[in-house]
Amino acid sequence: MKQNRKQPSPSLKARASLEALKGEETILELANRFEEAHPPS
Repeated sequence: MKQNRKQPSPSLKARASLEALKGEETILELANRFEEAHPPS
């Protein structure tokens, strides 16, 4: 049975993108903060 992946919402993508553009945190720190976009397997 195929499982559907949870898609991040457009608002989450926008927030994460804006934070990345600020450059105040590393990609790893941002990924941990926005973990709901990519939950651990």
